[in-house]
Amino acid sequence: MRAVVQWCHGGPEALTLESVPVPRLAPHEVLVAVQASGLNRLDLTQRERPILQGFRLPHIAGMDVTGVIMEAGTEVNSAHIGQRVVVDPNVPAPAGSERARTVIGGNVPGGFAEVCVVPASNLHALPDFVPPEVAAAFPTVYSTAWRSVLGVGELQAGQWVLVHGSSSTLTMAVVQIAGMVGARTLVAGRDAGHLRRMKDLGADVVVDNTEVDVVSAVSRVTSGRGVDLVVDHVGGATFAASVGAVARGGRIVVAGNVSGDTARIDSLSGLHHKGIQIIGCGSYSPEDFRLAFDALCSGLLAPVIADVGGLDCVVPFQERILRGEPFGKLVVLP
Repeated sequence: MRAVVQWCHGGPEALTLESVPVPRLAPHEVLVAVQASGLNRLDLTQRERPILQGFRLPHIAGMDVTGVIMEAGTEVNSAHIGQRVVVDPNVPAPAGSERARTVIGGNVPGGFAEVCVVPASNLHALPDFVPPEVAAAFPTVYSTAWRSVLGVGELQAGQWVLVHGSSSTLTMAVVQIAGMVGARTLVAGRDAGHLRRMKDLGADVVVDNTEVDVVSAVSRVTSGRGVDLVVDHVGGATFAASVGAVARGGRIVVAGNVSGDTARIDSLSGLHHKGIQIIGCGSYSPEDFRLAFDALCSGLLAPVIADVGGLDCVVPFQERILRGEPFGKLVVLP
């Protein structure tokens, strides 16, 4: 089979498109003929350095996979062969096990290949009306956003959420999920064109943080109260604003650290007296995935697709993400 293989850490030179053996199945696994696989920021980060425990070179990335079951292990019902599926890439470690969780495309081979091996328990039947590229734009981003907004974030109808990042697909997912439950969203970022598109996507207010102070903008919009929830997946560059923008008793969910791992809190006493909760998002659960997937299939959520291409597009697509160009998911169709 053809696959994009990472042999080292570094830039584009770390990846090669080549022919590799078709993987063998364990009894509980299936072989999926990949129809589409979405790119994620983790693919790029691990191109530079390992992040997930258990990551090994050579590696085939691609966490968000959809396709057709073409072969089943001995413990899997062969009647499922030929079924269209979407993959939940997050495979929890067995209860009582000391080994790390498995992430398909994260620390085991993923979907930047013509076929992919997946535990049958991590498959969800994909309705015929959901195109492969849409399904491949969904898993990691929407499951993480679901957990951030409705799981640990506990956002309610009528509340305000601030999310940073005008070019992020996670921001898009937060906007859609918040709108779905009747909450209001303020998006802060630095790309004016992308901010306009966030408004079209459903954001109630957008703020260009290169021209306007985010905390002041939040204060104006909320009549001085602040937002009920901040979803901060940017990290060090935005965390001080997140703390300043949140209301008394509000919550900050940390869902990433794209801009760096060190953050500043100007006033611990302010944090204390305002009763602010800082919550790590953590790994989304199978239930988060299922609920988000049901919303996708019901038409309540609609991933934005920026572009699609073949396996030879993995490297140029990654470079476009590094430049902050695309508005929406970049999806590979092997």
